[in-house]
Amino acid sequence: MPLDSLYLDNFRLFSKTKIQFKNNHTIILGKNGSGKTTIVEAINLLYSNKSLRSKDIKDCIKEGSDFFKVGAKGTLGNKEFKKITRKKLDARLESKIEPREVKRADLERPVVVLNKQLKLIDGDPEIRREFFYQLMFHVKPDLKNLHKKYTQALSQRNKALKQGAQNKEIKIWTNKLLDLGIQLAKGQLQVFNSFKKSVAKEVIPKRSLDFYKGLNLRFKRGWASSKELEEVLSESLDKERALGYTLNGPHKFDFVFNIHQKNAKEILSRGQQKLLILLTFLSINDFFIAEKKPSSILIIDDLTSELDEENLKVFLDEVPKQDNQIIMTDIDPNDVLKKDKKLNSLEKIIL
Repeated sequence: MPLDSLYLDNFRLFSKTKIQFKNNHTIILGKNGSGKTTIVEAINLLYSNKSLRSKDIKDCIKEGSDFFKVGAKGTLGNKEFKKITRKKLDARLESKIEPREVKRADLERPVVVLNKQLKLIDGDPEIRREFFYQLMFHVKPDLKNLHKKYTQALSQRNKALKQGAQNKEIKIWTNKLLDLGIQLAKGQLQVFNSFKKSVAKEVIPKRSLDFYKGLNLRFKRGWASSKELEEVLSESLDKERALGYTLNGPHKFDFVFNIHQKNAKEILSRGQQKLLILLTFLSINDFFIAEKKPSSILIIDDLTSELDEENLKVFLDEVPKQDNQIIMTDIDPNDVLKKDKKLNSLEKIIL
């Protein structure tokens, strides 16, 4: 199993705490403030070296302590591995994997679902872009460097626009932006089409859900589909000078969930939207496998948040069918979770 156990020492409210995962599908139950989200944060930090809740990782150190340690044991193929992350108040974050032959890129990747991700359909485009970039950079690491170069060129062009630079200087950064932007847009579309196939494969054929008939994901590249990027940048230059930033390009890309060519947020209920988002996250494992990447570890915090009883039952019916590891958290079992027999197939950890 990708993650067999988790060890937390001086990590937020936990001291010398070991959590064992004996089943591929687990639900962690506890009252508010019991540390459920902290466990989610610890797993994510182990693999990303970033905190889900704080910009400064020092904030994760338990009050009164001068360090934290987070460790995990798991299985990769037939080999056991350990991953350890330490942070001292006066030192940089340390992270290592044992044995050495186990590489970070070979490990299953955690995919975390927080309340923000549950706004994937009706939330701001930034939420969808952040979600998509996490997937894109994982399956196509070379696009991360391309995106960085594009962002740097975009920053320089915006600076020139804001400072009222001459057309000659703006043209230099426009040409740079064009070259990088066209490459980035092609990469975005390629990854999106692959992800779209996984969503279509997972969400529709395997389930008898009438309200998802006609579901389609539509890519919006960040400028008018009828024009080339060079033409759009030229036409909008005067307006961009007035605003001080670049209006069009792959940095403005988005994607929408459509039902019969209408935006899903206008058709689906709140509960149906949440279910669709969770089912979309289930499809990520197929997407990773199709891209020849290790499986995902799906982590869902606060499972029953804004999910009505009917749609919760649909989702719980899908979890046992998944091959990848799934870890969920929720408050003390409510009536829905108590009644649902499917919960019996999950390992329960009570905090």
